[in-house]
Amino acid sequence: MISIRIFARKTVVAIAIAGLLAACTAAGPVDVASLSPAAQQLRQQQVEHQRVQQGVAVGAVLGGAIGAGIGALASPNNRGRGALIGGLAGAFAGGAAGGAYAQNVNQQTRRIAAEQDAARATIRSANASIASFNRQAASASRIVSQERSRISSLDAQYRRGQITLAEYRSQARSARQNVSLIEASVSRANADVATLERAVAGGNTSAQAQLNQMRAQRDRLQGLARQLGQVYDRVP
Repeated sequence: MISIRIFARKTVVAIAIAGLLAACTAAGPVDVASLSPAAQQLRQQQVEHQRVQQGVAVGAVLGGAIGAGIGALASPNNRGRGALIGGLAGAFAGGAAGGAYAQNVNQQTRRIAAEQDAARATIRSANASIASFNRQAASASRIVSQERSRISSLDAQYRRGQITLAEYRSQARSARQNVSLIEASVSRANADVATLERAVAGGNTSAQAQLNQMRAQRDRLQGLARQLGQVYDRVP
């Protein structure tokens, strides 16, 4: 019976050593930001594989220890054999449970990573939109300046009798499409603002800065649309 007891102890010790080795096996420090997308994917797969191994090993140690104790208590006449059988059964069950737990952790990790990727994609898209609306606002500002000068010139011509009121109004009417053009940019900016507001409300607080900038661009475009409308309102 002594040999069975010794074997049972050795089995549990071996399982414990395997668990420690699996837990200590880790890749060296890696600058993930410098990796290509394919390399980052490989790195993630390695981490997930290691996590499963660690879960199995730790589960086996705990299961083996608990199983050995229960087996010894259940076989008072032959504690060594009971501990051996219980330890092996517990190690197997514990390893399976540990592996399942690690797989669940991996799934949660992938979900979190996907959410982070989506958050970063939202910010990238917002930055591109902000840059685009900044260019649109600059163009709208030039339109306002040009139309202000043009309407002033038409107004002077009308007052000198060089053009009729109908001609004055006709030229001003054809130019009013510029207001609609700027208002279309405002509408698109409003849609992007709403998208960012939903993202921030949903937990993507890192997009708050982009939301503030987008609102500023939207407000700037709205102001330019109003200014251009006021320019055309001068036409009698």
